[in-house]
Amino acid sequence: MLDLQTQRKVKIVLSDYDYRRDIENRLLMSQFTDLDVHVLQEVLYSPLRFSLRKMARSLEIKEEILTDILKNLGKTGLLSIDGDNVDVDKEMRKYFETQVQKFEEDFKPGMEYLAGLLKKVPIHILPAWYAVPRTSNNIFESIIERYLATPQVYYRYVQDFSTTHPTLSSLVKDLFSSNELKLSGQTVIERYRMTREQFEETTLLLEFSLIACLRYEKIGDDWKEVITPFDEWREHLAFLRNTQAQPILDEDKIKQFRPQDFSFVRDLTTLLQLAKTKPISLTPTKATLAAISKRLDLDLEEEINKAYFSKLITKLHLLKLGEVGDGELRAHNNAEGWLKLSDQDKAIFLYRHLGNKLVSEHLQAQLPIDKAVREAEKSLLRVLHAGWVDIEEVIEGSLIALSDEPILVLKKAGRLWKYARPQYTEEQKNVLRAVLKDWLFEIGAVSIATYKNKICLKVTDFGHTLFGN
Repeated sequence: MLDLQTQRKVKIVLSDYDYRRDIENRLLMSQFTDLDVHVLQEVLYSPLRFSLRKMARSLEIKEEILTDILKNLGKTGLLSIDGDNVDVDKEMRKYFETQVQKFEEDFKPGMEYLAGLLKKVPIHILPAWYAVPRTSNNIFESIIERYLATPQVYYRYVQDFSTTHPTLSSLVKDLFSSNELKLSGQTVIERYRMTREQFEETTLLLEFSLIACLRYEKIGDDWKEVITPFDEWREHLAFLRNTQAQPILDEDKIKQFRPQDFSFVRDLTTLLQLAKTKPISLTPTKATLAAISKRLDLDLEEEINKAYFSKLITKLHLLKLGEVGDGELRAHNNAEGWLKLSDQDKAIFLYRHLGNKLVSEHLQAQLPIDKAVREAEKSLLRVLHAGWVDIEEVIEGSLIALSDEPILVLKKAGRLWKYARPQYTEEQKNVLRAVLKDWLFEIGAVSIATYKNKICLKVTDFGHTLFGN
């Protein structure tokens, strides 16, 4: 439903309200010194009528300096001066109470700021701007649901915005890909050859378009303009960057568990071919074990390889390619057709077989290939092109639903909004490990190795075929 909703276009028309006044105020604030901000804050915290002389004494500055600053603020309609009395306009004070937050060091321009921003626009205009029903009980929540509900929904909205605003698409791309997820106002002005007024109009449009917000950072005694994404999206982008699994560059020290992309199905093939000739004892003699080891090119004296051999037997039984009885493995009648398949088709057979189960030392029991496992496969999407990566880093960056709870939905907790990410239990992490290390390896989607005693993986060409875009 959300996918259909996001197809309706946002159409911000700044001239629908008195936006010129906003531009003038922003131009004024762009020139603020630290003292200007301090005086503005004092005005906002004062009664609607106060004494100029008393404020000058309180701030420990000369009356002449304070008068000049107040006259400058008076141009916005915030206040008027009559002798020693200063009268503050109640409505404009509300406006500047929202704007002055942008000068706070810990200001985070998020949904709360957006809600305040939208209150400046006549309410009857908002449904036309954001294509929400006029009968909506809460226009702000309707906007969130339609355009910001999940990262996928918002990403598609940003793509659509960039298409309909080609002149701003480069700016948006530069912002979201910038190292600190912010751009200085001066950089934007110079890079895109804007006048100061064009810059202020652009940032106002970006704010109403749910793309980015203007804030101020203190440099020396002055305040400089900075553009950042809205905080909820900025936090999500930062998470994606911080949890991106890092490629292992020292590949000479990587010890691959099995040498080929389709090693598991080839090992199954080898065992079946042996079982066709003679049933394989599940408790083989040393001589038989040595012969099997040679055919598999695997030292079955090692515990890890013994467990792997046992899994091969279990899988042949689950797939009804082999029969287990009287302590022996025999080739099933179904095996002949499977043996004639290509490695890739054999892997697809495993992937799609309804009787196949997830078998792993990470799990206490065998799991059917159900929704949780299919979801866990999606963890691979973030490392498709990363090369060799640590499995634990892949798990740390996973954003998949292993329960019935929705993931990455924009939620309000107290006064703050956030894209709520999944919190996995240790049991769910074990499912992830098993899918990555065992299930995906068995179908040839990943290669498995160790690096500095840690398990790592790499997506194979077949893995790209299955899960790539």
